[in-house]
Amino acid sequence: MFTTTYEISNETLFREEGPKALAATASDGFEAVKALPWPRSLPGLRQIDKYKALKRHVLAQWNENEDMKAEARQQLRHALMDRCQVHITWLLRVEREQQSIERMARRGMMSESDLKKFARFSQLLDTEVNDVRHEAGWLCDDLERSQQASEEIWCARIFNVHENIYL
Repeated sequence: MFTTTYEISNETLFREEGPKALAATASDGFEAVKALPWPRSLPGLRQIDKYKALKRHVLAQWNENEDMKAEARQQLRHALMDRCQVHITWLLRVEREQQSIERMARRGMMSESDLKKFARFSQLLDTEVNDVRHEAGWLCDDLERSQQASEEIWCARIFNVHENIYL
């Protein structure tokens, strides 16, 4: 039996083309991520740093006595969407595989080191999801809708990934 293995870097997976690059890499974009080992660090650090730098710049120019300019708020929203975009395929993979991994670990079918790698990555991803939700709520113009905005950002991004990969 011959098997094909893909060696794909995070830079290849998450370059500017986003989900279209995933679809082009393999017939199913999630297959590309599925074939990779669990990363030691969170993918998309460039997008996280870009968002944080933009936020620092906007806050340095913002007078707290005024509302934040709509243009600045919009730039931050776009940067935040880019930030969560790179994590969607990994998030979906964790959700799909978590129960199987836990079951394999209970049955002794998975090494302790592999389980620790998965748990560490899952923890990093969970922290990032919560950070993005917090930022989405903070960016919302309407305080009453801030909770809704923090929940909807991930739903919107997951929908966009599915739409781009499967069309």
